[in-house]
Amino acid sequence: MAIQLEVLKLEMDEHVSSGTTDEAATAAESAVSSQVADWASVPSLIQHAVIILEALDALTENEIAAIDDADWDTLKTELDARTEMDAGFIAYLKQRICLISDNTEEGTIVEHN
Repeated sequence: MAIQLEVLKLEMDEHVSSGTTDEAATAAESAVSSQVADWASVPSLIQHAVIILEALDALTENEIAAIDDADWDTLKTELDARTEMDAGFIAYLKQRICLISDNTEEGTIVEHN
């Protein structure tokens, strides 16, 4: 768990602010995990993406519903609706989601968590 926290903090530093603390990272993770029905089943790449988003701006109800349904295409569409956010940041989040969602066909080697 400590390694994942350090990785999350590094990822958050790039997009949220420099010097992200353990408290800031765990608060964002707690905020998201308390809203998602089966947080443990969400792939870690997607977990980190939505935690970083939560640290900048609260998840919307539609984003939470998409996560609950493991509907990654809808989640990406919902992210596109955040036109007030930096397009490069949204593209980064969607790219992380695509690493999982675009590789779910039978026979692929991509696994999560």
